[in-house]
Amino acid sequence: MKILTNIIIAVVILLAYETSIAQQYTARFPALIDSTGTMKDSAGVTCAFITKDNVIKNQAGQKIAFIDKDGNLMNDQGKVIGKIARNGSFLNQNGDVEFKVKRFKEKAYCEVYDISGKRVLTGDLKYTGQASSMAYIHKQLCTSQ
Repeated sequence: MKILTNIIIAVVILLAYETSIAQQYTARFPALIDSTGTMKDSAGVTCAFITKDNVIKNQAGQKIAFIDKDGNLMNDQGKVIGKIARNGSFLNQNGDVEFKVKRFKEKAYCEVYDISGKRVLTGDLKYTGQASSMAYIHKQLCTSQ
């Protein structure tokens, strides 16, 4: 009986830990890309920004990625880490869709949704083409701080 009680306690602790990890990940969403290309988390903390030349920089101004003319998201070493599909979706290295974009032209913004349908980013309409890759950058960079 004591072993069963210890197992139940361990499972409860493990579930509580997993839940706290998930809450840390989702607490920073939805992110926002404003008209200047600055990406902020839900608390208003700047995480990264994108230049007119599709260079993505961290909050310190260091280049961390860029989007080439073919829609490939490249890390700062030039390695492809994903791709923007023609419909604006972001495909990871395996070709799986990670993020989808919905445009709202009448409201001048777009929204990015993860594969579960959760809105993770809202962006100025002029960044619709880059929004899904910025959601990926946000997930990789901003949620690991």
